[in-house]
Amino acid sequence: MSYLPNIEPLEPRLLLSATLRGATLRIIGTPDNDLITVEAGTQPGDVVVHDATDNGPHLFAGVKRLRIVTRDGNDDVRLADDLIAADGSALRAVIRAGRGDDTVQGGGGGDRIIGGRGDDVLHGGGGDDVVRGQRGRDELDGGEGDDRLRGGTGDDMILGDDGDDRMFGGRGDDTLNGGEGINRFRGGRGRDIYYAHPDVDLLRLSRRDQLVHDRGPDTLRRLENEDALRRWLIDLGLEQWDALTGQRPLPGNWLLGGPIEVVDTGIAVRSFSADAQLGVALAEDGAGTDFSQTNVQVAGVDEADLVKTDGEHIYIVSHDELIIVDADPDNLEVVARAGFDGFASGLYLMEDRAVVLAADHGYAQVRPFAGDAFFAPTFEPAVTVTVFDVSDPTAPDMVRETRVDGSLTTSRAADGHVYAVVSNPFQLIQPVIDGGPVLRGAPETPAEYEQRIDALDLDAVLPTYTTTTTGDEGGTTTGSLVAAPNVYVPRIPAYRNMTTIVAFDITGPEPGAMSTSSVVGIASEAFASTGSIYLVNSIWWSPDRAGGQQSKIHKFDYDGLDVTLEATGTVPGTTLNQFSLDEHDGLLRVATTNWDGDFENNVFVLEQDDDELEIVGSLVGLAKTERIESVRFLGDVGYVVTFRRVDPLFTIDLRDAENPSVLGELKVPGFSTFLHPLGDTHLIGLGRDADEETGRADRMQLSLFDVTELTDPQLQGRYLFDTEGHGFSDALHDHHAFSHFPRFDVVAIPVSDRFWNAGADDLGLEVFEVTPEGGIEHLGKVEHEDVVLRSLVIDENLYSLSRTELIVTEVDDPDEVAGELSY
Repeated sequence: MSYLPNIEPLEPRLLLSATLRGATLRIIGTPDNDLITVEAGTQPGDVVVHDATDNGPHLFAGVKRLRIVTRDGNDDVRLADDLIAADGSALRAVIRAGRGDDTVQGGGGGDRIIGGRGDDVLHGGGGDDVVRGQRGRDELDGGEGDDRLRGGTGDDMILGDDGDDRMFGGRGDDTLNGGEGINRFRGGRGRDIYYAHPDVDLLRLSRRDQLVHDRGPDTLRRLENEDALRRWLIDLGLEQWDALTGQRPLPGNWLLGGPIEVVDTGIAVRSFSADAQLGVALAEDGAGTDFSQTNVQVAGVDEADLVKTDGEHIYIVSHDELIIVDADPDNLEVVARAGFDGFASGLYLMEDRAVVLAADHGYAQVRPFAGDAFFAPTFEPAVTVTVFDVSDPTAPDMVRETRVDGSLTTSRAADGHVYAVVSNPFQLIQPVIDGGPVLRGAPETPAEYEQRIDALDLDAVLPTYTTTTTGDEGGTTTGSLVAAPNVYVPRIPAYRNMTTIVAFDITGPEPGAMSTSSVVGIASEAFASTGSIYLVNSIWWSPDRAGGQQSKIHKFDYDGLDVTLEATGTVPGTTLNQFSLDEHDGLLRVATTNWDGDFENNVFVLEQDDDELEIVGSLVGLAKTERIESVRFLGDVGYVVTFRRVDPLFTIDLRDAENPSVLGELKVPGFSTFLHPLGDTHLIGLGRDADEETGRADRMQLSLFDVTELTDPQLQGRYLFDTEGHGFSDALHDHHAFSHFPRFDVVAIPVSDRFWNAGADDLGLEVFEVTPEGGIEHLGKVEHEDVVLRSLVIDENLYSLSRTELIVTEVDDPDEVAGELSY
């Protein structure tokens, strides 16, 4: 059957033909600009064809296949998405564009659309389509379905849209955007730009390509049981090694990622490596003794430190030892020492329990190939959490020790529980070589690989923990650190890393009882509120990559040993430290710096919506060309310090969460790396002075800012430390070393001044009186022979601790020494 439309009057043109041969409908365009529309009829296989010159639509019945070829004009081809073939399936079309600048809209079936020499716009529509751009500067859109899109020789725009798509740029300078789904990217020869989500998409980038981290779907799923965890590992391994299984190994006895032992049976594995607190709060013991506590970010959420006190004794961790000191200045002495495994990272004191977190930076040897002498050391860190009963401080008793594979990122404590954030890099289980000499052996087949992994004891390949309990009913237990149902994974992770929050019950009847919750990814920073822990993965791209950086945020809620992932979100830029985040009235505030060739800074407000952290308000482009040096969120106000040559202190109004705005700005020399609240009207800043012309950092400085009028912040006072050199203090980057004792209006800061020429150091604790009325007054210095680490107050006494000694003075008279102790 052949359809020939009428010839338009006064216009000599060739005829468009539509011919049904067998079950194939062929439509051939003209050299002119054609408009071809194909719609569905009332029955399967019915196809209705329109074109711009036709007096009416024409129906073709019994169609199973559709072929369309356009010619020289700038043609427009449109297929309805409900076309049904005569056999009841979605009608598939093959469409070839001609030499003009054509526009093609595919239908609902799996279409094959091929561009021509012009600058074409090709849209696959529904179904699993194949779309090719050919020579021009084409725009390709896969639409729904799992599509394959390929640019040509031109500079093409390629969008995967919905579905799991495969995109290849070709020879030009192409832009590829994966859209939803799990997409595969390959740019080709040109300078290509990828809009992708590294947690989900698979990328092949060359050095010339640029990657823009597109938010995409932050899809994580919970593995409810061990079978689901095992299945995920199998699928991940098959995806990783699909090009290797059953193939010959590479020269040099390496198989994409490391050496593999030659075995007949068994396993070749790369194992997992083993509201704001206003000042240092004063607590009170049962005897009425006042004593200071660790300087923390959030009241009610404790942070590990090198020293703690209960008002009568001082507990110090140093290297591999817990040292307990009688704090009485007249009887200052070490009353007990207790050892533990690893190197001390921090200490908690809870009722009559002392909890020590320590790191063990161990090394192991990779097994060699048969007949090959190559050995490669691997880094196998571990974290040891040791619980001591200190009800009798003179005789601490270790009641439980837990050794956990991985590196300690940070920790927090609340309501008698400790929450340790542990990171474990990992490699997927590799295929084994099936006997014979290495160069002639071949890795197992995918089916053999799946069968072997399916039979594995997961504890043999996942990071583990070992708990040792003392006492009559003591013993040792081991288990997997990554345990269902609290494992959260993407389908295809970009990061070969697992982050685990390990919860310990410290004050319960079983001190040290634990639970775990794991998520695939890297936690570069963490913030904890009373009830939630936020893990931040700051994703850095090199400065020549478009789009700058991103921070992925995972929100976990905690209640005792119950820790669950609640929501995930992403914000542009990277965070500085834990003070870059804060939770207030159920909203998360985040300050970031983005570097896309130059610095700019942002403040975002996020709100949980089901399992997503959605940005509901933002302040972007703050202080361009500068970077954030410090942040503090206090109630409805945010304080941000940026720096390039001078220190702008910004006050930010957060009362309207959807519209954060700058209230005021103060420019002063230098910058503050830490901001600490002084009442409701002032801020204390610790940082450095700087040359206003060059921005070169100089001596340390202590600043007092009056923020009574948020629209007009003022520098009320400044103290430049009297050092020969630039001076240094742990308090510049660790707020635990910054001590504020509000009852005495005293601030204490450890300072090291190094005289390189003289070959000596000037070390000590600088003490100040800081008040809104009087500004900053230097009270004196407690001199030490070693670097001062911390300071604390018990009653009227100031204790300064170095690595080797403890000195006691009066709080308001640091020159008056009341006691000294070497330990």
